[in-house]
Amino acid sequence: SKMIGLSLEKKIKLQLNKPFKHQKDADVLLAKIQKAQLFEGGWAWWENGHANFHITNYITAALLQYRDNPLVESNIRNAFLYLNNRLPYLDKYEVLAALSTLSAGGHTMNYADRMQQLKFDSLSQHQQWQWVKIRQEQGLSYKKELETLIAQKINTMLGGAHWGKNNYSWYSNDVATTVLAFKVLEKERIYPQLLQAIIQYFISKRANGYWANTVETASIVQTILTNIISENANFMQPASISVSGDSNFIIQSFPAEITLRPLVNQNITFAKTGGGLVYLTAYQRFFNSDPTPVKENFEISTWFEKNGQHVNTIKSGENIKMVISLDVKADAEFVLASLPIPAGCIFVNKNNSDRRIYKEYNKEKLQLFAEMLRKGVHRFEVELEPRYNGQFTLNPAKAELMYFPVFFGRNDSRKIEIQESN
Repeated sequence: SKMIGLSLEKKIKLQLNKPFKHQKDADVLLAKIQKAQLFEGGWAWWENGHANFHITNYITAALLQYRDNPLVESNIRNAFLYLNNRLPYLDKYEVLAALSTLSAGGHTMNYADRMQQLKFDSLSQHQQWQWVKIRQEQGLSYKKELETLIAQKINTMLGGAHWGKNNYSWYSNDVATTVLAFKVLEKERIYPQLLQAIIQYFISKRANGYWANTVETASIVQTILTNIISENANFMQPASISVSGDSNFIIQSFPAEITLRPLVNQNITFAKTGGGLVYLTAYQRFFNSDPTPVKENFEISTWFEKNGQHVNTIKSGENIKMVISLDVKADAEFVLASLPIPAGCIFVNKNNSDRRIYKEYNKEKLQLFAEMLRKGVHRFEVELEPRYNGQFTLNPAKAELMYFPVFFGRNDSRKIEIQESN
């Protein structure tokens, strides 16, 4: 992974017409990799260990960008022989992984016969992308299957797109699957918007300033770097945002946060110049005395339960559950949900044991904070004690992205009556 990173840095320095100062480090790492190759052509996970298929496959793919070195080419040929000889003993997933590396490296073999034995519909989504990638490289038919995969993309609320499932296997999780998808779609040349959506997904995965590990980092940067450089020919120029209309100014230092006075003509225009990727969010807040439900991004429902049954009547002195159903329309990160409670109620306890979320209990509402909510319906509960009789307003519950509050949803307000217990 470090070798991949240094190789990418060298490409970037070349693009910037700057010297690459880590050639010695790259040479040392390459020498260690070459020395560690076993007699049969594979590599072990640890020194002096037995050949490991996944490690060998990953290292072989990494060495492909160093193959102008004759000694490295010898390492690659030996690794190809190892992978080729292992094919009869590999499971379905490993066969596809090996064929993918062999195909990318230009290894000569009868791919059509091998692929014929692997039925597309019997494969996992990660394997299906490998299947399509190999057939694409080998000039075999794959268009129908590619359309099937594209239709299965998972959209995020901020416009990202990805495939696969998040799991603990670095070689087949959602990032590894989406890396494969990008490599395939990049060669099709008719999906530029989808490529940008994938880049958006990768960047959103780096919300904390880093990706999960060096393998993930190397895989992502190696995949998207060429596209980003080619699409941002002026990326050496400092980025700036010009604002015009009711207000006129230029933003050149980032991050920036600006509050504008109420617009006179409701007219404002933003324009970006220079290189790099810049994210802009613009919104306004105002008091809405008659809110209507908003369901595009989040659909929220609340109701009351007692002993597992829906109830329409609330009685003072009898504890009751308030249930919140949050239907997330696309994968969403850093979500804030504000859940008002009737004015005649108080919280019975302030439990914070749900590992999915962090809760803050205020006098009039419960706030839920979640780093990630996957697409689908999520249920939350809070136990209340109705104390005061009368008719009260239950304000709308609302969910929004904390850093992009224009992505939100809410239900309607309604009247709640608390009756005296018999």
